[in-house]
Amino acid sequence: MSMKKVLLASVLGGAFAFGVVLPAMAQAIEGKVTAVEGEGRTVVIGDKKVAVGNSGTKTTINGKDGTRGEIKVGMTCKADGETAKTLVCTK
Repeated sequence: MSMKKVLLASVLGGAFAFGVVLPAMAQAIEGKVTAVEGEGRTVVIGDKKVAVGNSGTKTTINGKDGTRGEIKVGMTCKADGETAKTLVCTK
């Protein structure tokens, strides 16, 4: 077993043994953009708000690099969580 797997098993085993609750894995959010707030700082996909950063989020529009200011209502987007590290949109 690799060292990474041994370390991960140790951490997870210790967390369960001591009753530590681990944060839930971020769920992907996908759908139509229904609102854009604060010059793209917040994008509403369906009924979920997604925080979008200029430097903290890799934004792609139609397969090309984009910015949060280019996101428009009606686009279809997929974010990797409520605080997006990646946001992929199509027109």
